[in-house]
Amino acid sequence: MATRHRNDKPTLDDRLDRIGLVHAVAEQIATCEPPVTFGVHGDWGAGKTSFLQQLQVHLSGVSSPGVGGLTLDDEALKQRLKPGTYESAIVTVWFEAWRYQYEQAPVVALLREMRRQFGHWEKIKRGGKKLGEVAFRSVLNSVGEVAKKVIGAEALPGAKDVQAIGEQWERDHLEQELVTDTVTQFLEDAIDSLLRGLLAKAVVDGGKARVVVIIDDLDRCDQAAAYRLLEGLKIYLNLRNCVFVLGMNQQVVIDAIALVMSKGEIKPDTPTRAEAYLEKLCTNIWRLPVMSDPATVLKEWLEPQPFADKLAGAVNAAGVRCLPPNPRRLKALANLLNRFYAQLDSNLLSEESNTALPNLWLRVLATGYIYQFHSELFQRWQYDPDFYQQIRQWVQGAEMKEECFKRLRLPIAVTTASGTSPTPQMTVTSTFPDPASPEMFWIAPLIGYLHPGARPENFHSLLRLAPR
Repeated sequence: MATRHRNDKPTLDDRLDRIGLVHAVAEQIATCEPPVTFGVHGDWGAGKTSFLQQLQVHLSGVSSPGVGGLTLDDEALKQRLKPGTYESAIVTVWFEAWRYQYEQAPVVALLREMRRQFGHWEKIKRGGKKLGEVAFRSVLNSVGEVAKKVIGAEALPGAKDVQAIGEQWERDHLEQELVTDTVTQFLEDAIDSLLRGLLAKAVVDGGKARVVVIIDDLDRCDQAAAYRLLEGLKIYLNLRNCVFVLGMNQQVVIDAIALVMSKGEIKPDTPTRAEAYLEKLCTNIWRLPVMSDPATVLKEWLEPQPFADKLAGAVNAAGVRCLPPNPRRLKALANLLNRFYAQLDSNLLSEESNTALPNLWLRVLATGYIYQFHSELFQRWQYDPDFYQQIRQWVQGAEMKEECFKRLRLPIAVTTASGTSPTPQMTVTSTFPDPASPEMFWIAPLIGYLHPGARPENFHSLLRLAPR
């Protein structure tokens, strides 16, 4: 039985109940007094890119290339997302920072991308018609040349070419060496001219018009590249008509800043200074909420429907939180579980009605989870089925010497009270885990729930589903 393998591309379809936050962030962007730089924090796999692209569509009605899933032709999506709510006053620019991390001056690449996307907006807003009194193309070219001349001279190959560009610029425009303040003033005036060519004059004159530059994947950049881009924003692009939105894992960016500031030698006060640096640049950082109900999201990605219903029902009946609250990891787990289900034979399926055995679907989930996220544990388990006993003992609080356990963290703590009762009483409490930690062994509460009914032999047939 073939199953669909879902990709990890961003989507405009909100399955994580974040549309309300999209609208709230957009309103602040549209009504703030630039220059402002905002941040959107999310751990890797938390859905930052999808959120940012939903934000772009809500603001301007246009998404960046490469959005997967639904299109804006979907009426239900339109009703939820409300595309183009601020399109009369906002032009958006999308910039994937990691693609340009090896530029000596990443801010030059950003300006080039702004120039390119303004040309794209010209076609959208004006339908390709000439802009009359506004020398749109001339201004666009000037933005590119001033970026090369002043900001990125060191990054350009060929000193003679750099000198020729600079001399031509000086003859045509300033006839003197440009300085930072002059560059800032030029860019502000140039962007005003471009906005005036794209939006209503009253909106521009009223100060409501602005460019919203959405920078994604800052946390995927090399540390030095991330720092250089932030420095470029602070020095050259602190503009009265621009709002910047940085999509990032905040702690990763702080660590990158700290490493560059300390020149590789982290001192006790370095992290605090790095955090202050980012705080000064980003006046407000929104944090994407952690998923509150991973089981429901996982169910949407499981197929066929009877399998989705049975597995989700078993998890709900267990009443334990045993899934990673991370969309990317859940989607990967769903792809694997769908493959497992397609390989279940009639003998295994017959176990579903055997009340003497632990729930089949919970065993499928536990096996699939360990296979997907903890390969070292799974290889040990598949080679020696009795290794399940050690996994169970570890989950129940036993001290384990194996390195594969020491590298992981449990989201629960288990204590055992040996009173007069012949059966020891176990108490399970949450250890308030970091939801984003890849070392978290989220399935631990489920393995605890399966005990004492589950034995190593109950997993033999499931272990054979995975290739050796």
